[in-house]
Amino acid sequence: MNHEIRKCLFPVAGLGTRFLPATKEIAKEMLPLVDRPIIAYGVEEALAAGCREMVMITGRSKKSIEDYFDRSFELEQLLKSRNKNSLYDEVVSIASMAVFIYMRQHSPLGLGHAVLCGEAVCRDNPFGVILPDDVMVADPLRTRPAHRCAERKGRVGDRPRGGVPCGYGPLRNRLR
Repeated sequence: MNHEIRKCLFPVAGLGTRFLPATKEIAKEMLPLVDRPIIAYGVEEALAAGCREMVMITGRSKKSIEDYFDRSFELEQLLKSRNKNSLYDEVVSIASMAVFIYMRQHSPLGLGHAVLCGEAVCRDNPFGVILPDDVMVADPLRTRPAHRCAERKGRVGDRPRGGVPCGYGPLRNRLR
């Protein structure tokens, strides 16, 4: 078993009821925070922690998340034709920053169920979980301590000395 955390799971299938009415038509993860959608900050945190595969557990109304992390050839051509090279480079870099894997949570059965929906992709490896609608400013990034815990313990779901949780407890046996 590989002990490095290279995958990060994003449970983004929720209905966004905490942010209604703003999320009636817009995925809460796509709400802007300054100049990027909230989920972009979560992906950047996962990248900074060493993750290179982002597993998005989506729902039926979350196509905008897939579109954001994909290429947009029409927009790219428009930016090139208008000599907006820095914007072009920024837009192109979004799709190439990581490998994005999308899986569907067919019923809104909660966070634990969303994590289990990623079992087929994450089963044999430790992985991170980022909740992109919870934004925190921290140094060091919040995922680094969990990353170090998994490397030291060799598996997800154990408690290191000091009682800091390192996983999902009851889910750990299901995900091994």
